[in-house]
Amino acid sequence: MLWESLMPYIRALLGLMLATVQVVANAAEARVTALGLPAAIAEALVRNPVAGIAQSRLAQAEADYRTARAGLLPRLAASGYYNRLNPDRLGPVSAATTSPLYEREIFVGLSVRHLLRDGSTRSKGEAARETVAVRQAGLDTVATDIAYQVIQSWYRVLEARALAQAAQEAMARAREFEKLARVLFDAGKTTRLDLLKASSARLDAATALTRTEELETTAQVLLTAAMGRESPDFQVDGALPSEVGPPLPEPVALAEARAQNPELRQFQHQITQAERNLDAARGARQPTVSLQGGVGNRDRNIGGNANEWTAGIFLELPLYDGGAIDAGVAKTQAALSEAREAERGARIDLESRLRQALSVWRTAEADTTLAVERIGVVSESARAAESLYRAGKATALDVLTAQADLARAEADRSQALAAYAVARASADRLLGKSPIVTGEKP
Repeated sequence: MLWESLMPYIRALLGLMLATVQVVANAAEARVTALGLPAAIAEALVRNPVAGIAQSRLAQAEADYRTARAGLLPRLAASGYYNRLNPDRLGPVSAATTSPLYEREIFVGLSVRHLLRDGSTRSKGEAARETVAVRQAGLDTVATDIAYQVIQSWYRVLEARALAQAAQEAMARAREFEKLARVLFDAGKTTRLDLLKASSARLDAATALTRTEELETTAQVLLTAAMGRESPDFQVDGALPSEVGPPLPEPVALAEARAQNPELRQFQHQITQAERNLDAARGARQPTVSLQGGVGNRDRNIGGNANEWTAGIFLELPLYDGGAIDAGVAKTQAALSEAREAERGARIDLESRLRQALSVWRTAEADTTLAVERIGVVSESARAAESLYRAGKATALDVLTAQADLARAEADRSQALAAYAVARASADRLLGKSPIVTGEKP
């Protein structure tokens, strides 16, 4: 009796719990937002820590440039002191003087120094300006690299999704054929071997489906890391390219890459930076001419106070420094040679990678065209094999082989489309194209 009286309350409590779970599930589902490729690239350029590091390095270079440029501007400083001296000290004329000496002195004043000419300050400023250009090109390189990582992971997700869809269709075909084989076996028109083969094909399709689903999960994790996110709380909104096209002619692509690739531009700025550093090192041998002056007020307990000023031109010429200037010149010459060789190596590597990307692009384009044609052929072959099997003119092996060929052709098409999209993104990255533009046109 007690249990029956409590049942309405228990049902109400269970209903409330189920409603709460549903609300929480709906809220979690609402938080998972759909994200397009351009938005994913834009978010990665903001969130990815590598981009933040490159931005910080650029800010440091800009601060160094402002510091170097300040050496060409006048320097104004205020100074002052309060000084106490002993009255029985040695006087300025002789120890026998009877004139009292001052015991307190106060001075306040302004001094100015302006560099008129030297051999290194201006060159150091130009080198610092080139450092800013180097960091800016480095930031552009990081942006293209991050965009490529996002695009690559993005299309791996879409590839895995397409493979999963193809595996589901293969699974459905395997189930239908297993049903057909069972019906024919029950009717005595086939042997049990055909039924076992059909069941084995269904299990193989189920295994392939599980693998493709896990592949999509892995690709989603890689995409999340490339975007700089903490968790994959988003849904990839997109599809594999519907059309493929040929790449640029190789000579045109190479010329465009030499002119626009940010990594190569970074090495070129490093050469200019090394040249300016060499000029600064050589300029240390030249005289330094500066204009200096000051105004102030001096007050003493004996003699009162008065205003004073000073002005003059100063010349400094290094005569001997123990070989430090020569060592600095030798070091900067070696750095310049290193920068030139690094630029040459980067150019050779860029051309090699671009040729490889264009080759992969052409291969993926051809594979996509052939895969589409092959799907049409094997689809018709699968339908014909099943019709002949129903009529008793084909074996189960014929049907299963045709279905396997169809599943393989569908997978090849998805893989070729993904390879095409990634190869095109790789070429765009080497050509120095804008990451957002690259994302808008897969």
